[in-house]
Amino acid sequence: MKQFNFKLLVIEDDEPSRAYYEQIIKPIVKYVHFAKNAFEGIQLFNQHQHDLILTDINMPEMNGLDMIQRIKTKHIDLKFVVMSAYGQSDFFIRAIELGAKGFLLKPVDRFKISALLQDFGKQISLEKEYKKQQEENKKQRALLMQKSKLESLGKLASGIAHEINQPLGGISMGLENILQKIDNKAIDNKYLHLKIEAINGHISRINNILEHIRTFSMIQKDDLKTRFNLNESIHNALKLFKTELQNNKTELTVHLSKEPLFVRGNRFRMEQVIISLINNAIEAIIIKQNGHKDAYQKEISIKSELIKRKIKVCIKDNGIGIDSNNMDKVFDPFFTTKSAQKGGGLGLSVVYGILNDMDGDIRVESEKGIFTEFTLILPIATEEKQDERED
Repeated sequence: MKQFNFKLLVIEDDEPSRAYYEQIIKPIVKYVHFAKNAFEGIQLFNQHQHDLILTDINMPEMNGLDMIQRIKTKHIDLKFVVMSAYGQSDFFIRAIELGAKGFLLKPVDRFKISALLQDFGKQISLEKEYKKQQEENKKQRALLMQKSKLESLGKLASGIAHEINQPLGGISMGLENILQKIDNKAIDNKYLHLKIEAINGHISRINNILEHIRTFSMIQKDDLKTRFNLNESIHNALKLFKTELQNNKTELTVHLSKEPLFVRGNRFRMEQVIISLINNAIEAIIIKQNGHKDAYQKEISIKSELIKRKIKVCIKDNGIGIDSNNMDKVFDPFFTTKSAQKGGGLGLSVVYGILNDMDGDIRVESEKGIFTEFTLILPIATEEKQDERED
């Protein structure tokens, strides 16, 4: 007989019955503990966190159902089976209300208890395998998100460098001016104070850029959920594109809701969504430009609004568009029309996953060679629900 790898707790106040159950159960269940009363049962459960409890109902001092109710205050998903020689309906009704997974009438038939434990053994094994697979999927998904995020930052590297070079240039120029004033012995405290204040402003700007990139690039925990203004995430993401859009002579039109649009989730992952979609829009425009003999007016627009307690964000470009044959594949993992050197097909599947985690949705509309528009739809977050971080 196969021995199942789960933890079982048996509570029985009658010693001969405990010996009888032990003889039946030990060949079936690898980890089993026996308690002679409800208080000992609670103590053993707190120590070992059993997968299943098999308990007598009628016991001195505390009955089995009171014990189960006490344990379930902290372990709501507890699985338990009750045993009783009594036929009173109120016992079984209460057991059902507490969520009993089975009933055994005393004297318990060895074949019935054996069959019950084998069924539970198979069920618990499947549940543990499922949880293990879910954890593996969660880790894999986190790695894919991080890879997609770093790919986005790689594409933005030149723009980020320019954003930092501008204040560095201001610092350098300010210091040169101070040195010239010193050499000419024409410096005064007021001038020096103003220059140092300006230099500190440039340093602060660099620190803000680097700190934001550092925080953004960190692996974000799935359980970190806060209520934040979606418009601020859009502004933060757009800061990283300012130079690149200017260099590509792309017109950016931004129409954001005047009122704050509060959503609940991880604000850095929301920035990742915006960055990924704008990166795609820029690439679509550049590819279209390279295929045109004559220059065309490159345009990207982003707008946000509140419609019937749903937040709607639209990001549109007039690039190459999406082939109609690929429209139903764009959110599939690893689907891409780019070369292996230019993309791994993770961006839109990661975007879809992030929005799904926020109870949101994403839709796409496109016409080949004309435009592409992604629409994000998210529920508005009310103030009543407090920010949470589950450990």
